[in-house]
Amino acid sequence: MSPAVEAEIKNHLLKCDDCRVVQEAATTTLDREFGTYKASENRPSLRPVIQAA
Repeated sequence: MSPAVEAEIKNHLLKCDDCRVVQEAATTTLDREFGTYKASENRPSLRPVIQAA
């Protein structure tokens, strides 16, 4: 993803409560589903990856 697109998404999430709720719910779900597996293999959580998107 280009830096410009990433910045646009981050800026939008700062202003849009609806999108932020969806993003937080998706992040929580993915962490819950895959976080244990990733942690067991010493891999980072998915949260930073999704939040960067």
